[in-house]
Amino acid sequence: MGKKVVVAGAGLGGLSAALMLKTRGFDVLILEQNRQAGGKAGERIQDGFRWDTGPSLITMPFVIDELFRESGARRQDYLTFEAIDPLCRYFFSGNPCTLDASSNREVMRENLSRFSPEDGKQWNKFLNYTQKLYRLTADLFLYSPIHEIQNLLTFKNLSRLPALFQIDAFRSMHQAVSGYFNDPKIRQVMDRYATYVGADPWKAPATLNIITYVEYGMPAVYIKGGIARLSEALAKRCEEIGVEIRFNTPVREILHNGKKVTGIQTDNDVIPTSVIVANSDAVSTFESLIRGKDKTKKRLTKLEPSLSGLVFFWGIKGTFPQLAHHNIFFADNYRKEFHHLFVTRDISSDLTVYIAVTSKKDPEHAPGGCENWFVLINMPCLSGNQDWDKWVPEIRENVLKKLAESGLDVRENILTESIMDPRDMKTLYSSNKGSIYGISSNTRSTAFRRPANRNRDLKGLYFCGGSSHPGGGVPLVILSGKITAELVSRHERIDK
Repeated sequence: MGKKVVVAGAGLGGLSAALMLKTRGFDVLILEQNRQAGGKAGERIQDGFRWDTGPSLITMPFVIDELFRESGARRQDYLTFEAIDPLCRYFFSGNPCTLDASSNREVMRENLSRFSPEDGKQWNKFLNYTQKLYRLTADLFLYSPIHEIQNLLTFKNLSRLPALFQIDAFRSMHQAVSGYFNDPKIRQVMDRYATYVGADPWKAPATLNIITYVEYGMPAVYIKGGIARLSEALAKRCEEIGVEIRFNTPVREILHNGKKVTGIQTDNDVIPTSVIVANSDAVSTFESLIRGKDKTKKRLTKLEPSLSGLVFFWGIKGTFPQLAHHNIFFADNYRKEFHHLFVTRDISSDLTVYIAVTSKKDPEHAPGGCENWFVLINMPCLSGNQDWDKWVPEIRENVLKKLAESGLDVRENILTESIMDPRDMKTLYSSNKGSIYGISSNTRSTAFRRPANRNRDLKGLYFCGGSSHPGGGVPLVILSGKITAELVSRHERIDK
């Protein structure tokens, strides 16, 4: 039996770390506060309708393939990937009012040309630019523990340092996008990818335009049955190779002697261990679960949280061919919306609305003649002077009005409804101020300020997940778990 590692949280990062640690000979126990695995990548079932609760598509799908392969299995035996076409349907006011995004370069060029022939000609140049960013940054910033000095000082990484001056870190995403495209609607589509990491495109560094490449250039896929099948499959694989998972078991305290971790306190017992992988928000972990580390807590709480969100889970009577699997209804003034999200931390009167309808791919996700609408609106993180009890019904009315103006008046078609707002995200996922992606990516230094995978304050404490390196989103969270497992293997002796 190998050395015991306790993983706090069965999100995608925790499951990834657990798989890799078990294959390296560790004895692994996962503690999960909820009744299902996956964290934000879970599912909700109500009145015959079924929804994913978080991610709705998968970028960099090869990351999942590699994870299964490294655990001794084939992803194809657990999950089916399906292409998405269009990747997303965008709705605007005015004409033309819709744009279908495609991973086919020529089709995408033609679709953009409907808005601006000159901008259509720029598509290949822009995608080549984003591909170059990916090639320059991926190995160092996505696949490596950048907070580990010995890792950065390898010959391979030192040889890459001159190239870092080419990663476009001194412009904002919006400035870079505006250098290629003139049409405001096309700019809005490309700016939108900042929200994949919960950031503001007018503040986030242009380096993050790599997100456009990983969606269009790789490209993105859907998982048959819903994204929650990924969480289910990873949990199954963990148990197949001997990882123990205890659901409905919240961690109440991470125990330590001031220098190193000594165990975990649950509602029922104390679990002794010298290695803990926290698949939880690092800020919330130091705020709520670790005593006596006030200096660290103070430093972490100063970091700006990412966006939060408000979700309406609607069971809709009728089918709507004008909608695709993924849909975005844009606000007219996108920059004003982000000002509300990050500066005044309140709600704009004109909101961007995202709707995912998985019943387009999986009809069984809704009763016959119906659709399951996952309706997401970006929200500010929790802060003082917010009245969510007042805001939520106001936002609901604004969303229904916006959809009606686009020819989708579904006020009388909502058969069932449930709601998740930033307060729920804080409670369900222990996220800092209800943020979805940990700290924001609104500065050039975010990659280095994001909590490290190996904590320096307490020996034996490690972090993985969207709040730690390399960041949020399904593939990065999985990579975070793998990076953390590698660090545990490097720094913790396996008992024989």
